[in-house]
Amino acid sequence: MDDDATRLQLKEFFPGIEEEALIKCISMCRMFNLAPDDLRFKWEALIFNTSAKDTPITFFTLDSARDLQQILQREVAKPVQKVVAPKHNAVKKVFRQVPLGGGVAAGSPTATSTRRKQGVVKKEPSALAGPSVNFTPPHNIEAYSFLDDQIDDMAEIVKKHYQLEELGDPNTVTQDEVVVVGRIVNDGDTKLGESSTFLESSRMMGMGVRVPLEFDADVKIRCASMRGTGSTGIGLFPGMIVALKGKNGHGDSFVVSEFLRIPPLFPSIKTDTDSSLKAMVACGPYTCDSDLDYKPFTALIDAVRNERPQLLLLIGPFVDSNHPLVKTGQLDQTPASVFREHISNLLVQLEGDIPELLVIVVPNTRDLISSHVVFPQAAPERDPELGLPRRVHLVPNPSRFSINGFNIGVTSVDVLFHIRKDEFFKYAPELSDERSSQPTDAMAMLCRQILEQRSFYPLFPVPKEVQEDVNLSVVHSKLLKMDEIAPDLLVLPSRLKAFQKVVDSTVIVNPAMAAKSNSAGTAVCLEIVRSPGAAPHCSTKPIKLGT
Repeated sequence: MDDDATRLQLKEFFPGIEEEALIKCISMCRMFNLAPDDLRFKWEALIFNTSAKDTPITFFTLDSARDLQQILQREVAKPVQKVVAPKHNAVKKVFRQVPLGGGVAAGSPTATSTRRKQGVVKKEPSALAGPSVNFTPPHNIEAYSFLDDQIDDMAEIVKKHYQLEELGDPNTVTQDEVVVVGRIVNDGDTKLGESSTFLESSRMMGMGVRVPLEFDADVKIRCASMRGTGSTGIGLFPGMIVALKGKNGHGDSFVVSEFLRIPPLFPSIKTDTDSSLKAMVACGPYTCDSDLDYKPFTALIDAVRNERPQLLLLIGPFVDSNHPLVKTGQLDQTPASVFREHISNLLVQLEGDIPELLVIVVPNTRDLISSHVVFPQAAPERDPELGLPRRVHLVPNPSRFSINGFNIGVTSVDVLFHIRKDEFFKYAPELSDERSSQPTDAMAMLCRQILEQRSFYPLFPVPKEVQEDVNLSVVHSKLLKMDEIAPDLLVLPSRLKAFQKVVDSTVIVNPAMAAKSNSAGTAVCLEIVRSPGAAPHCSTKPIKLGT
């Protein structure tokens, strides 16, 4: 049935219907594959169930059409139930207490608070949370349900922050502008661009339909606060969840007039005392492609002795499955033996030189010392063959933990590079009452979007070229979510140039790689301090790991 015939029948079944409500009803008939008389029966059932039996259909309004559409969307979504995995396949979070001072055994239920002394890491009751995961391949419906929930959860955040009564459906024809929330997707293998960007809605808000996006020539960015971010536009990438204002006037595309920035994470709680932390951060690989001598790692240990930090954060890979000698079968030792000889032995010596040093090890999906090869990744098992000293703590990938009152987030996946290569940057001016005082560049804007997405890896799907490096487990992606509280320090190692950025109250650091092909790379030494009631301040110093 064409739209003209549908229009005539709807006017017959809904006498006196308003034009806007009529357009919405035509859209519902097309979207839900309903005849006009079926739509009328649905409406009669709705008013009967809401005890509005005496309400005549003559008073069918635009609000009535919206109520009816919500009911139809729920009916469509209802048969798709979330699948709850059996307990033996469930993802469990195991909280491991990290002793931050001498004399406390690993795994002890609490760590006694003591006064912080010069050069000593303060003991705290906060824990390093590590998932114990049984990675059974999920049924597709579990992955779809999680992806759907991501949109709905973000929609609630947007709706509450911008004080919106309701959110629209991007597929519904309307002459009025509405705010919609959905996921950015591309057209098959085509890279995102002006004419190849789509918005995917959730089942609840739009039956999961994908709608082409067009951008108004005068498109703007509305900031989530009075102060602007200093951005000159917005970078769109597959998997990014966005809030858009615009309209679908003809039913073939949603025309965007405004990007609504996702509200930022809440800043961390400010303390009433001075706090500081000196740390060194390095990311693998730790040996050059031509050998397995681990000279850059040896140089790193020498630098630690000179700088004497309180924390050494080591990010994998340590024994890299992509190393040329490993891939060609020229490794004549077990991965555990390589790790013990070139990593653990030096850490044992370092513990004797700096007894108060805390070492945290973050694995990588390419690590041969880890039995978990998917992301998010559980902490490596503390195998005795690895020969690790007592004050080395193994954590998951990604991780959030607290040291000396500073909340730290870290992952070993190169999310910056992955997003950067698939990003479509749309230039648009900001709408704000006050300009940002922070200088902004491309990396700062990208880091801001990662924080706004509230995920250590918001990209979906993973680019084909790097799928083997990531091995994303969608059904366990809840472990990639950041808390509602922003980290004080976020470590995002990348093959991109090393940097330090400040986004709102978060310091973001890329230490780069310890070894690059056949040359030594860099690490970073940082000192982060916070005065009572103030945001953290961080200074960094690059450390060259060889000539």
